[in-house]
Amino acid sequence: MARRSGLEFAQRDIFKLFDERQDNVFRQSQLSQILSENSYSWQLPASTTIRRFIKFLTEEGKLKKHRFAFPHQAETRYAWDNRATIYDIVSTFRSNGYFSHLSALYLHKLVDGYDGFIYFNSEQKPHPRYSTRLSQGGIDSAFKRKQRQTTNFVKADDYTIYLLNGKNTKRLGVIEVTTPEGTFDCTNIERTLVDVVVRPNYSGGLANIIIAYKEAKGRVSTNKMVAYLRELDHAYPYHQSVGFLLEHTGYPGEVIDLFQKLPRDYDFYLTHQMKEPTYNSKWKLFVPKELA
Repeated sequence: MARRSGLEFAQRDIFKLFDERQDNVFRQSQLSQILSENSYSWQLPASTTIRRFIKFLTEEGKLKKHRFAFPHQAETRYAWDNRATIYDIVSTFRSNGYFSHLSALYLHKLVDGYDGFIYFNSEQKPHPRYSTRLSQGGIDSAFKRKQRQTTNFVKADDYTIYLLNGKNTKRLGVIEVTTPEGTFDCTNIERTLVDVVVRPNYSGGLANIIIAYKEAKGRVSTNKMVAYLRELDHAYPYHQSVGFLLEHTGYPGEVIDLFQKLPRDYDFYLTHQMKEPTYNSKWKLFVPKELA
């Protein structure tokens, strides 16, 4: 009969610790710290390595390894007892990150059926901003091209997970949202409705954005949206697109007037690479002909 190891002798206490923890997603470094802090009380031999500890937890316990082979840097996490959702796991990828774009629409219940695509944003460090001089020719040229999209994504089981590295906004409009999937940091509705207009390719496309704008009626502060647009200070006049979408989805006249007061110095585009767009003179905006 094989001699029982120290881990096997301490199995009950080890599993009890993990069962009672509030957090259930771990980096290897966190598991190493747990081992270090408890090895004396568990009476484990000094030869117990983190590799052996993880092997024991996965083979004898309820620990499962998850590896995400992102092209920029792979991420490995360990989850206990199948309690962790994919959102729980992704939320640990960056300590100051938050869910955005399509994921934010889903978590705010503004759209249905898009939980298979996950967008998690970690802001860049602050850096000096150089002024960009807009020109009509520059806008026309940019929006005839395909919108840029991150290559830092991975497919894992039924999910496609995108790790974004957006501009530094000091986490403008980021709040804690409680959902059936858990409690997560996420852009609020106002910030989300701005972000999806800036990046429709991260948001399920225009048809999805229109659904979200309709669903947000009665839940969104359009004054806050204006404030966010000013604070974000995008190079392009996205307020023209936002104003058009608010009007198209039936927001009241006083809301439309609020956006009509903002400058419209250039012709702009609702999205990239539109075929045979229609020009909306009120918003100085090219839109797909089906939205005219």
